[in-house]
Amino acid sequence: REAAAELLRRHRRLDILMLNAGVMACPFELTQDGYEMQFATNHLGHFLFTYLLSDLLADSAPARVVLVSSAAHMIPEMSGQAALNFSTRADVDGSSEAAYGPWVAYGRSKLANVLFAEELAERFEQAGVKVYVNALHPGGIRTNLQRHFYRTIGGTMRVIFESVMMSNTQGAI
Repeated sequence: REAAAELLRRHRRLDILMLNAGVMACPFELTQDGYEMQFATNHLGHFLFTYLLSDLLADSAPARVVLVSSAAHMIPEMSGQAALNFSTRADVDGSSEAAYGPWVAYGRSKLANVLFAEELAERFEQAGVKVYVNALHPGGIRTNLQRHFYRTIGGTMRVIFESVMMSNTQGAI
């Protein structure tokens, strides 16, 4: 909320909103508000930030919103689990701790990104506002994002994974 308020205070236009904050496959943790950390960081934060800036985006049209998601959005379905289960809130709050799987939780948060991008694009289009919304999979990039992942695999596998990942500079292009 503070970042959006500061942006609105300082700027009269917003031509592109790049939503790239994220955590991956982290141990179970809840936010201060009681939401599962990956869902809160990877989706709820982006959702709220975008909502708070949506009028400025519309006023700046043509504008663009880019959500950095992941091919991991397919993990929940591939693992035979419900993609999103809001009927029990098990995917987003502390009631999921007993069955928490870091990769399924990550996949669900990234699926939420894709669904959000699709719905946001549809809403801007229906309103006749030229704000274009896309979600993307950036590919494998050697960053601190993998810190929890590397704790679960051996050193040899880490070397193999890192040998096919892009550098930070390559990933930024």
